[in-house]
Parts: sequence; C-alpha cells; structure tokens
Amino acid sequence: MNYQETIEFLFPLRRFGQKLGLENIQALCDALGNPERNLGTIVHVAGTNGKGSVSAMTASICKEMGKKVGLYSSPHLACFTERIKINGMSIPKEKVAEYCTQIKEIVPRISSTFFEVTTALAFKYFAEEKVDVSVIETGIGGRLDATNVIPSSYSVITNVELEHTEWLGETKEKIAVEKADIIRPKSSVFTAAKDLDALEVITRTARDRKAKIRIASALSDYQIISQEIGLLSVHLRTKRRTYHGLKVPFSGSYQAENAQLAILLAEEMGADELQIRNGLANVHQNTGHRARLERVQEKPVVLLDVSHNPPGMQATVKTISHYRKNYARVAVVFAALQEKDVASMVAALKNGCDKIFVSELKIEKALPATEIHQICEAQDVRAEVFPNPMDAIAAAKAFVGEDGLVLITGSFYLAGEVLAFLEPDVLETQHS
Repeated sequence: MNYQETIEFLFPLRRFGQKLGLENIQALCDALGNPERNLGTIVHVAGTNGKGSVSAMTASICKEMGKKVGLYSSPHLACFTERIKINGMSIPKEKVAEYCTQIKEIVPRISSTFFEVTTALAFKYFAEEKVDVSVIETGIGGRLDATNVIPSSYSVITNVELEHTEWLGETKEKIAVEKADIIRPKSSVFTAAKDLDALEVITRTARDRKAKIRIASALSDYQIISQEIGLLSVHLRTKRRTYHGLKVPFSGSYQAENAQLAILLAEEMGADELQIRNGLANVHQNTGHRARLERVQEKPVVLLDVSHNPPGMQATVKTISHYRKNYARVAVVFAALQEKDVASMVAALKNGCDKIFVSELKIEKALPATEIHQICEAQDVRAEVFPNPMDAIAAAKAFVGEDGLVLITGSFYLAGEVLAFLEPDVLETQHS
C-alpha cells in the first residue's frame, strides 16, 4: 500500500469504536516482531487532563538531555503522522504505509480498532529507530488501554476526574483503579491527583507493586509570578533544586502543575537545571505541541484550545477570566462530541464569554450544533449556530471587533478542522 491507500485503510477502522482490552494490540505487536519490548526507557502517561502537555514537556526535556525521544500522542489535529514523532519530527508517510502493509491481513481478522493499529505502528517505528526514550500517552484509562503492554520504568497519572464513565466507572475511585494499572513493579509513579479516594488507589497500587510513589504536592511547591497569554513565569522548588523565574510557554495556571510533574520526573531521570529550563522553553519547537490556548491570530486575538471536558473547560475559563478585562468582548466558538458532558461545559463557559458561536463538525460522532444550541438556550446562554467552524469564527470576530477575544474550544476535532483551514499544507484527507 502507498500512504493514501493506507489512510483509506486506517480511517474506516473507527467503526469499531473504542474496544478496551489487550488481546488485539498483543496480536499486532506479535505480527510486527514485538517492538513493545524495545522502546528504550519508557514513560507511560495517563490522566483525565494534562497528559498531552506533560508528555510534550517530558519529551522536550529528554531531547535537551541529548536523547533520541519517541513521543506517541492522540488524537492528531490536522495530519495523522502528528501522533508518532521522534525528536519532534513526524513519522515518514512511507513508514506508515510499510508497517500497515505488514499487518493488513490480521487487522480485519481480529477487528482491530484505529487506536490499536496506530499504537502498534508507533511501537514499531520507535523500536526500529532505536529511540533512547519513549513517551507514551494512553488513549482511555490505562488497565485495558492499547498502550498498556509496555514495560515502563516511569508512569505518570496527572489527575483523575469523571470522564469516559461508561468505560472506566462512575466514580473517581473506580477510574483511578483503571489508570493506576499502568504502574509497573519496581517502577516510579508520579501524580498530581488531588481527589483523596483516587490518590489512595494510586498509592496502594504503587505499594502493592513495590513501585516508588511521587506525589507532586509532597515533593515540591510552586508560585506563579506572572502570566500572560502564552507564557507563565514560575518559581518552583523541589527537594533537589529551586528554579527561579522558570519560563513555561503556555497559558493557564494549570500548566504550572503540568510543568511540576514533568520537572520531578525529569530530575529523577537525571536532567540538570539547564536541560529542564531549555526543555520547557523549547517544548513547542521540540515536539510540535499545539492548541493549548494557542494564539493563532491577532486583531482580534484568536485562541485555539482543545479543552473537551468540564474540568478542562473550567480551567480554561478561569484563565480567560484572568485576561478578560483587557478585551471589549469575548466570544467562544464551540463544538463537541456526543459522548461529552456538554451541559457542564456550557455552564462553565456561561460566565466567561458574551456569546457562543456553535459550529457543526465533519466527524460522525459530533453532537449536532442544533442540540448544543438547545443546551445553551436552556441555560440562558446567548448562542448562534453555524454550518462550519470558519463561518462561526468569522461571525465571532465580527461580533467582538478588533479589541475583542475569540476562544475556539470544545474538541480536538474542532481544533483540527481550524488548523487544517489555517495551514492547508498539513491537511489530511480524512480526520480521526
């Protein structure tokens, strides 16, 4: 298969949806020569929110340490190959085609999902390229996630919130049980989880597996000195060092906590202060990490964001509220998937903006814009429906004027459609 044929083979696998379990991924790995056993030092990252940023920060610091670093993340924004990177460079399209050709026959036989196949491709590429470090982000949960066949030395559980409850359980404690299963015997686990029940589960699992538990709040503290759109200045103190004026190139106070986790992990991996500082400062260049309140246009300021659940949206609104006094009006361009708690996200947005511009999405599992509009109306939120993101953005920009702010948020898929329009050279033929 060539790359275009490969994409046409891969994307229809979405019809299998989410299917938790390790049998399929193990069969795919077996067919590819068990690359999961040859991934160098492995960092496995789970959590409801923040795992993408922590993974990117960790990979960037490791690159500054002189390591060859594989980074596997999901979903992609505009191009499939974004999911699988080494030192910030996406997997070559011919490699995607080569590896998929090797497993083409087994995939339909075992009804593999899109995520299972993609995970196997990442493992194969990292093993073949002999990476020193692999930073692997989970898809959903941990215990039965396709990534959970790797012998990780370090694991990170950023936090535990109520999401994907239909698969992971109805309480934070049950969800923590799923996420904590990525902890390997005699490894090290880092967490910033605050829910006491969830933290107890993580701590107990670590103890049972003779793993070292590293609770961020017990090992370090930080103070945000200043924040502006796209940059935090932070003082952070760990047991090993004090970092004065640390530059974290993200918006939002929650990113300081993500940096805290990445720094604690990096210190244990042997990073020095300069490598940590440079890794954070260069995270976007080193990894291509994007769309976390990213400033993509001026006059008016347009921010692109991937918050897609109530806790994430609350954190985003808190950040926007910090800057709101600087802008005449604030508008939100919003879309979401059917499985999400849209009512709670709208409730979070209600006091953070003047109007919501609801967009349709191309992806099948998107919640229709008319239904989102009804949710807005039920909460007395001013809203309007548009057939596509670009029409919604144009209307939002006209509404706020040059001195306003437009926030695009609600879904990775919305961010992907926007980036594909703004940067058509990276547009993928299909999106997942």
